[in-house]
Amino acid sequence: HAFHSGMMSPMLAEFLNVLRATKLSAPDIPYVSNLTGGWITAEQATDPNYWVRHVRETVMFADGIRQLLCMRNPVLLEVGPGQTLCALARQNAEGGSKPVVLPSLPQVDSGVSDLSCVLFSLARMWTKGVEIDWNAFYKGQKRRRIPLPTYPFERKRYLVQPPRKSAATFAGTETQKRPLADWFYVPTW
Repeated sequence: HAFHSGMMSPMLAEFLNVLRATKLSAPDIPYVSNLTGGWITAEQATDPNYWVRHVRETVMFADGIRQLLCMRNPVLLEVGPGQTLCALARQNAEGGSKPVVLPSLPQVDSGVSDLSCVLFSLARMWTKGVEIDWNAFYKGQKRRRIPLPTYPFERKRYLVQPPRKSAATFAGTETQKRPLADWFYVPTW
C-alpha cells in the first residue's frame, strides 16, 4: 500500500462511502493525530472526511512525537513489527533528552524471541511507572502467594568490624618473606 501518496486517490470516494455507513465514535483513550500532530478531538474522530484526509495527506509524525515528549516522564511503545518508529522518536527528542522508547517486537534476525522482547519492554515500562494490568497479564493462570521469611533486624546494624592494627604491625610483615615451599599448598582429605 502506498498510503499518504497519490496512488491512494482512486479509492478515496469509495472509502468515504464506507466511512459514512460506519458508526464512528469519539475515542475513550486520547491519542495524537497523525494528520494534525495534536491530540485528536471528538469531532475529528467522528468525521468521515478526516479519515479520508488521513489516508492521503502527509503524516505529521515529528509534531506528534514532540506533543508526546512534552508530557511528564513519557514512555513510548512502538506497537507492531520493526523498530523504525522507535528510531524516529529518538531522533525527534529535543535538547539532548533521552525518552524511554520501547519496541513491542524484536528486530528481524536479532535472535531475540518475540516473547522475550515483549516481556523486556513490559518490565521497562513497569519500572518507569506505567501502570500494568497484572490481572489481565496473568489471566488464565493460577497464581499462589508464596510467603517470604521474615527478618527481624529492626534497622539495627550487625557489622563485624575488623581488628585494628597499627602501622608497625603492617610494616613488620612486609620485610618477612616466607620460604618458596610455603607459597603453595594442595588440599587433602
